[in-house]
Amino acid sequence: MKVNRIFILGLLISMLTLPISSFAISWNDGSFIHEYQTYQSSGISWDDAASWISTTLGSDWYLATITSAAEQSFIDINVFGSFGGEYWIGGYQNPTNSSPSDNWHWVTIEPFVYTNWSFGEPNDYYGSGSENYLAANWYGWYWNDEGAFGNIAGFVAERTTPVPEPATMLLLGLGLIGLWGLRRKFKK
Repeated sequence: MKVNRIFILGLLISMLTLPISSFAISWNDGSFIHEYQTYQSSGISWDDAASWISTTLGSDWYLATITSAAEQSFIDINVFGSFGGEYWIGGYQNPTNSSPSDNWHWVTIEPFVYTNWSFGEPNDYYGSGSENYLAANWYGWYWNDEGAFGNIAGFVAERTTPVPEPATMLLLGLGLIGLWGLRRKFKK
């Protein structure tokens, strides 16, 4: 009986530490369909968030990358909504004696061109090379270079798939009509 109680207590404690998900939201930028999922997980490290995403959601998911003002605007309104705190997104900096604004990268191969830094950011607040990961702040969802996990309320996961070409949809429709016709022919 004690083993069952200990097991159940351990299970409940582990469930409390799992990231809590919001619902998925999609955005079509004309070329790709981006699906976002926000997770609340207080104090999680950037590396642990990235690892949890790939292990739990699969290799086609990653920490969200925000590569345009249009995507930033969509995320501000629809993904973050009324959340508070700071959330990890998929930007990181090489820790090799860089100035705070140099050598930022996305976890994908997308170029790090668009930025939405908060005033005074990036700044390596805790000392040189101390803030090598990107977080979005609840006040306007501006970006902050971050290194302190105590400020983190969670993370945003994303996956991207190409928008099907109209010709592909047309061919699919014609193929289904053809199959329906063959079915009718063989029924007679």
